Amino acid sequence: MNVVAILADGHQTLLRFSVLFSARKVKLFPTSAMLLWACSLLAQTSNSERSFQEAVAAQQRGDDAVAVVKYRELLRTHPNAAVVRVNLGATLAHLKRYDEAIEQYRAVLASDSANRPARLNLALVYQEKGDLRRAVRELEILHRSEPSDPQSAMLLADCYVQLERYAEAVALLSPLEAVQPDDLDLAWLLGSALIHSGRQPEGVQKVEKAADKAADADAYLLAGETRLDLDQYDLARRDADAAMRLNPNLAGLQTLNGMILEHTGDFTDAEAALKQALQTDPNDFNAHFYLGSIFYFNRDMAAASLHLQRALQLRPSAVQARYKLALVARTEGHLDVALRELQTVVHESPNWLQPHVELAALYYRLHRAEDGAKERLVVDRLTAVQHPTVPKPVP
Repeated sequence: MNVVAILADGHQTLLRFSVLFSARKVKLFPTSAMLLWACSLLAQTSNSERSFQEAVAAQQRGDDAVAVVKYRELLRTHPNAAVVRVNLGATLAHLKRYDEAIEQYRAVLASDSANRPARLNLALVYQEKGDLRRAVRELEILHRSEPSDPQSAMLLADCYVQLERYAEAVALLSPLEAVQPDDLDLAWLLGSALIHSGRQPEGVQKVEKAADKAADADAYLLAGETRLDLDQYDLARRDADAAMRLNPNLAGLQTLNGMILEHTGDFTDAEAALKQALQTDPNDFNAHFYLGSIFYFNRDMAAASLHLQRALQLRPSAVQARYKLALVARTEGHLDVALRELQTVVHESPNWLQPHVELAALYYRLHRAEDGAKERLVVDRLTAVQHPTVPKPVP
């Protein structure tokens, strides 16, 4: 924290200062902290001015506990000094004493509801605390009062993305892009929101723009995952290789590498990459799913079952893992298990063609001709409308 100016004016001193508040890393490439400004009037006495400077110095050197004590002492004689409360709130937040920090910002806003630095800091504390809905509430107030402010808009959009309110994030960020076309932070955040809202071709271009210009491995990873989901394997390979050059130890990168290799038929190298990914993260859903698929292809049913069951434990709603498990059970002769799993899959993903094909065949194998005939009608209907879409694993 830096004291920016001390301006003498009669019997009062105007203290302008900045508060460096380290928030959760919002994905903005150049920085992971927010620099906020606040100002207030503090009665000029040598003691109060010296106490404030001592509190500032303690905060600067990282001695937050001492800074908290000194700021609280100042509040005993200057209870309405917003400058002290805002700074105390930032210090408490740095100590992860979030509720106490919130109390300080609320006290400032109770007497000055238009204090933007206090409200912005309050929103950041809520975000750091994990209370995204309250963070959104404060950021929406800020955005309504000053719609042209890109800082509050981007923080609000980031919260929307975390809450999976992707369309709202896109609507908020799109007007900013027109006036800030070269803002890489904006390109990343808008691209991510577009990808998750189903507008992948548009979103991935923005993420790749940010990745290329900022040389950011995380952005290349998201771009590669998106290109893979679009079945654009060469472009996925390009993004994965770029991320590998920048940060070969990036979490999720070996999984992406293995997935690309599996899709392009290199099962041996895919298996090695996916096993390496599991050494880093034993709970990686896609690594388990793709390994299970590779082992099923190689007819190692025990290993396939092991990884697919783990994938389903990690993500019980993953119909693609349940479908593969059904194929493993059928191959091993566990027809009752295969039947149960396939029935669940077609119930949860009724427009996915291949499970209906397998279920119809299984009904006939179990001498349930009537059920088989009914399932064949579903197959014929889906084939006629050409709807063979396969749900894909999503990192």
